[in-house]
Amino acid sequence: MKKTIAIHGILIAATALIVGCTKGSGGSKETVVKFSQVAGTPIAQVGKSVLTVESMREDFQRRQGQFKGAANLNTEKARNDYIESQVMQEAMFLDAVKEGYFSKPDVQADVKKLVVQRLMRDKLEKAQADFVPTETDIKDHYDKNQNLYNRDEAVKVAFISIPFGDNKGKAKQMADTIQKEALETVKNANSRAFSRLAMNHAEKVASIGKVSIETNETDYLDKAGFETKFGANSFERVKNLAAIGDFTPVVMSDSAFFVMMKTGARKALNETVETARPKIVKRLAYESRGDHYKKYMESLKKDYNIKVYKEQLAELSKGAEPPKVAESAPKGAEQAANNNAVPAKEAPNPDGGAENH
Repeated sequence: MKKTIAIHGILIAATALIVGCTKGSGGSKETVVKFSQVAGTPIAQVGKSVLTVESMREDFQRRQGQFKGAANLNTEKARNDYIESQVMQEAMFLDAVKEGYFSKPDVQADVKKLVVQRLMRDKLEKAQADFVPTETDIKDHYDKNQNLYNRDEAVKVAFISIPFGDNKGKAKQMADTIQKEALETVKNANSRAFSRLAMNHAEKVASIGKVSIETNETDYLDKAGFETKFGANSFERVKNLAAIGDFTPVVMSDSAFFVMMKTGARKALNETVETARPKIVKRLAYESRGDHYKKYMESLKKDYNIKVYKEQLAELSKGAEPPKVAESAPKGAEQAANNNAVPAKEAPNPDGGAENH
């Protein structure tokens, strides 16, 4: 289905009225996109395209985002740099139109993708903003997601485990050495650098006995779960560390010594359904986007009478077959061929006799 795009009074940087005109029932064989220039006070001109103060002001301030109005973003230099970039962008765009870029299939595909992405963003944001959960929705979510609203304090760590093996004293020495190296070399909670220490000491740990060093990172664990794995009082040691990336002293469990780096801390929560209501409504509204997307997809299939001719799908790969690789001779075949080959006639000896070597 061929689509054409007509461009009238191209104006990319300035605000434009964009009108999509379709011809045909439930879709189109031709799509015309019109960029109409908005009237206003001229601030620059590129060919026949006039950039206006009104449209440029809106774009200039929109780019400032949450810092809109900040003094350093509204200097004379900032305004000059902005308008310079916009006139050059406009000139390049007009040149692209002149060179027929809107006739290129890949450019048309990119334009289509950009429009669809914006359409979906707007529809899902509107669905989220308009969503109003029922009291039953709120209560059900609260009951099924207690971990989000009622939970104990928890921590997580990256750790290196040095089992006792046959020599508990030697294992402790190894743990102390690794802990010291961690303090000296691992910065900014770098879990990868921390785990490398375990690899560097793997052979030495293996000499303790039939044991191997282990390095990993836990999920969030409450006190009971943490101390089941790392031993009594280990939770408090991690909890009391000042910052993420700090190390505990060597910790001992029933079977191993641990070097631990704090990688996360989570506060306890104790919220009722009423105190948690704002969070629940926000979560449910966001989750509603998925249901809205599914319903929208179904409505599109109905509104546009979508059909897929599956018998033609194989044609998509036509001409894309991988190049054929020449079959190699079976192993030993080449040698056998050489052994059975008829030797070429020897050149006659210019002296008339047998050639001596």
